[in-house]
Amino acid sequence: MKFRYMVVFAALAFLASCSNQENTQPAPSGDEEAWVYDESLPVPVMFTTPQITVQSKAAVNDMVGLEVGVFGLDRTGHWGEATSENVLMYNTQATVSSRQDRGLTFSPRVYYPMTNDVNFNFYGYYPYSADVTYESSRRYEVTYENIGTIDILWAKETANQITVNGSNYDGFNARYVRNATSSGQTGELPSLVFNHMLTGMKFSVRLAEPAVNIRFKGLTLTNIQPNATLRIADYMEPETWEGVVVGEGTPGTIQLKKDSDGSTDFSSVGIGTIAASLGATLMLVPAESYTAEIYLTVDGEDIAPVPVTLTREGGFVKGEMYSMTILIQNPEQVVITSSLTPWTEVEGEEIVIGE
Repeated sequence: MKFRYMVVFAALAFLASCSNQENTQPAPSGDEEAWVYDESLPVPVMFTTPQITVQSKAAVNDMVGLEVGVFGLDRTGHWGEATSENVLMYNTQATVSSRQDRGLTFSPRVYYPMTNDVNFNFYGYYPYSADVTYESSRRYEVTYENIGTIDILWAKETANQITVNGSNYDGFNARYVRNATSSGQTGELPSLVFNHMLTGMKFSVRLAEPAVNIRFKGLTLTNIQPNATLRIADYMEPETWEGVVVGEGTPGTIQLKKDSDGSTDFSSVGIGTIAASLGATLMLVPAESYTAEIYLTVDGEDIAPVPVTLTREGGFVKGEMYSMTILIQNPEQVVITSSLTPWTEVEGEEIVIGE
């Protein structure tokens, strides 16, 4: 059975402005809920965030304090490298807060256009980068270098049609949000569900038979592309190009590192016939298999690296965390077995954000 963990960002995106060039104007003082029925007032952006717990440094299960990027893009219009009538939010940076009254913070705040001529989709990604590129006038991409300890997340939200007093509304735009809110259809408001885009591996090691003279020293993945590009949004072929991570760069090596301090030497980890956790996690672009070299010492002396192949039926899938056990049968024979450890799905309470 496949287990998937999704970081939930329920986004009550209440946006409005007099023009796209003025979409960061502050709302007037007074009743902060007056915008629901007064169409002359701007509608503020508000987000919620779930309560989740940390699993490891590499695999993100707690987004508090993290910086994410958000795009608000016209479903049918051409995009660009800056905000425009078709780009409500261009790589807008947001910080996830631990405060109970503010889940996701934008500075400055953002508002929908008052014209309601455009229906927007929302995209979110993590980690935030200022170096997002607009590729071939059709696609937003971001490239992360030296993967291995980076968890890449992605989300997209498209509005469902709603019916209020016999009239149908498409969204997302200010008119859509007002009608959904005033009619109590808050479940149709924007909700970004972030998915893990990489494969995760957690490692343990054990001996087939007691042998005090054998120590595990380290593991290196070989023939691995060091960088990963996330395709955030694609105008031409969204079904096949969006939300995809591809490997980039000249293939090289990645060393397994301890989550605690980044060390690559595991000689101090005591091993026996019962599996011992190495406290190390790898984040990789999904693949059918990976090649690796295992480093051991026998009687205190290094031996030649032992080549192994990491495989499982069906390959390694994004959004899944695999428990990899290194079984040392003798100094020259190493077997790696795998099982799936789920990223626990946690539903958090909605926290309304706003000044």
